[in-house]
Amino acid sequence: MKQQKNHNLCLVLFTLIVGGCIRNDASEVQQLPITPIVENLVPSLMAEHEIQGMSVAISHNSQDYFYNFGVLDQESGKAVTQDTIFEVGSISKLFTVTLATKAELEGVISLDAPIGKYVDELTDSPLGEVPVFHLGTHTAGGFPLQLPKQVQTKKSLYEYYRAWRPEHPAGKQRHYANPSIGLLGLLVAQERKESFVSLMEQGLFPSIGMESTFIDVPDEALDNYAWGHSRKGEAVRLKPALLSNEAYGVKTTSADLLKFLKLNLSGTDHSNSLSNAAYQTQESYFETEYFQQSLVWEKYEYPIDTCNLKEGNSNKMILQPSPVTGVEAQKSNHYVLSKTGSTNGFGAYVFAVPSEDFALVLLANKYYPNGARVETAYRIAAEILSWNAEYCE
Repeated sequence: MKQQKNHNLCLVLFTLIVGGCIRNDASEVQQLPITPIVENLVPSLMAEHEIQGMSVAISHNSQDYFYNFGVLDQESGKAVTQDTIFEVGSISKLFTVTLATKAELEGVISLDAPIGKYVDELTDSPLGEVPVFHLGTHTAGGFPLQLPKQVQTKKSLYEYYRAWRPEHPAGKQRHYANPSIGLLGLLVAQERKESFVSLMEQGLFPSIGMESTFIDVPDEALDNYAWGHSRKGEAVRLKPALLSNEAYGVKTTSADLLKFLKLNLSGTDHSNSLSNAAYQTQESYFETEYFQQSLVWEKYEYPIDTCNLKEGNSNKMILQPSPVTGVEAQKSNHYVLSKTGSTNGFGAYVFAVPSEDFALVLLANKYYPNGARVETAYRIAAEILSWNAEYCE
């Protein structure tokens, strides 16, 4: 059995950090090589951005490490643990495309087929002619980041999709968007003849061993569900909305999310369809200025150019279209996988280097800038993997 290191870091915030403790399962104080860099970076990050609680999970060379800081909400003062549930925003999209690649491997759909083959409402429409994989690569032809406000029902949603007209041909521009990945989730659920939530909560999550991961957090788990904190300091949680389940609705723990990242480190295994499905999401489809676009994953060359990592996670890449070209050949096995996720009250980031057997999860119960998440993750990885620790200015 793989050994797991379990650490609980206790600290007091907003009077700066006045104390801390590290404890393993035997309650013996133990300093590991990874510990100092996490202790140095995360508390200062939290103080700078006034974050109430964070959970950090790291896997390296088959060893798992957990570091937990602060509280899940101010009122209760309950300490964050690796079992605290956080909203992860657009990291949810990784699960949606994994559901899609699994469906393809099982012969349920083809990502190369036109969308109209599966969605009758879109037969003989411009969107119906677009191959399905474009929904997972943000390249269908120009969707907005969010649905228009007037789209509030499933009927009006399909009317919106049918009336949609591309701004440019599919595969020419990347528009980061929730409506496109949302449609992919709806499409898979329709072909499976099961609800999207059920496919996730009764199917995908348990198959990965993610026992504390939900779209709809059940009553018995609410005590472990952190409260997020808005930019105004208000306690908030995600409210259900059209396509929220498919695009940004997952709530999970650092321990569970690390299991998902480890699945993505495992490579292809002909005996394990789930491993193969995760690996297929990493296939590169398009080149952007800074990274290769896979199915939701943003894939960077390794060794990594930190300026590419910084710019690739900038607001520009979320809010503005960017030109893409098709990928003629897959990168080698040496690459970095990156994905941010946010809701109004939470900020998350996942970062993985398959060739180094390394994965990192950062979860916070406050939205804070992507740049700060990415730089912190890079500095932790640089220390552990002996990279040049300098980061792009």
